[in-house]
Amino acid sequence: MTASVRLLVRPVVLAFVSAALLASPGCNGRDDEPRVETPMFDEVRPVDVSQGGWTVDAEGWASLTAAELGEKLGGCAVGDVDADSPGNEIVAVSESGRVFLVSYADGKWTHRVLGQAPGEMIQVALGELDPARPGLEVVAVGMAQGKEDDGGEGAAFVFFRDGDGWTMREAARASELLHGVAIADLDPDHPGNELLVDGFSGQATVLALGANGFERVVTVPLPGAGKMAVPHQDGVAIACADGSVSLVRREAPGKWTATNIARQPAGAARVASDDERLLVARDDGTLELVSGSLGKIIHRETERLRGAVLANVDPVAPGLEAASAGYEGKVWVMTNEDLRWHEHEVYADGNKLHHLAAGELTSVGSGVFLVTCGYSGRVVVITKKRELAAVETPEEDG
Repeated sequence: MTASVRLLVRPVVLAFVSAALLASPGCNGRDDEPRVETPMFDEVRPVDVSQGGWTVDAEGWASLTAAELGEKLGGCAVGDVDADSPGNEIVAVSESGRVFLVSYADGKWTHRVLGQAPGEMIQVALGELDPARPGLEVVAVGMAQGKEDDGGEGAAFVFFRDGDGWTMREAARASELLHGVAIADLDPDHPGNELLVDGFSGQATVLALGANGFERVVTVPLPGAGKMAVPHQDGVAIACADGSVSLVRREAPGKWTATNIARQPAGAARVASDDERLLVARDDGTLELVSGSLGKIIHRETERLRGAVLANVDPVAPGLEAASAGYEGKVWVMTNEDLRWHEHEVYADGNKLHHLAAGELTSVGSGVFLVTCGYSGRVVVITKKRELAAVETPEEDG
């Protein structure tokens, strides 16, 4: 059941200030501290983690557990991280700080560990930050040390290919947990993409890769604790715990702003963008599609939502679909047919889900796949089944 609601939009513009969030040594005035740039171990031998087949429901939605990682997972993303392998891979980050690469090849799913952060990692983004290196870089955000509930400083770590292995570099440090991360071309004064991180200190910081590592471009105050960031139009949309969604962008040289473009009483936890509309997943279980100043609730659950995707995941339905996941442990896809939104439950987990991502996995099949993870430690891929042999490739147990 859907409902239209008028957004409480307050065009409050916040000027940038200097930060409690500190970039890593070389840009944060902490040159007395050792630089964190630790070579990771070489590629670990892949572990076969799934030999079972796909579960396909009556509507043709197929799901498969691609990895059982044995600990709570905070976030996941899809992208071409391993340039030596065809197609995209899945990256997932964990409570212990491990960063996993999950991939499909030769009829089976495997995973390996790219590296180990010193604290719990909450979310991850993939993007081109260093064109001189093969594949996309991996940026994980979370705690500088320990677990989220322990309190303390937050940190962002970049993982990039270094020969046959991977290297980790600390890119930013914050006074509190870092929770959101995005990679986008935000500042024309710097070549290529920049890195934006946000978190519980209520600030977003933009960083650019320079000769001495990542350097802080600007820190912008947010109206609340940052929970997730996604590129949107000419900036980055940030879901905030106070219920707002803020658009951080550069308006002119030296002038950065954070403008509230959507607000509801319930905290915003996840956000997705098709560059025109926003999909906002909230703590009160509502999934809201925002277009301009009008928001429409297209899905509602009794528990907190922790996933938002806008993508063409159903090749039959017109336009883009909306998808969400949350603490009820279910993934829902909403299709817009005959001017009405229709809900489809496409996966049910035995525990809370903490993130939902989407992307192509051409080694598995065509089209866009959903990927979810959470407290159970499973990485699950979901697709609308097509006439592809790849969907049936994994061998049955026994």
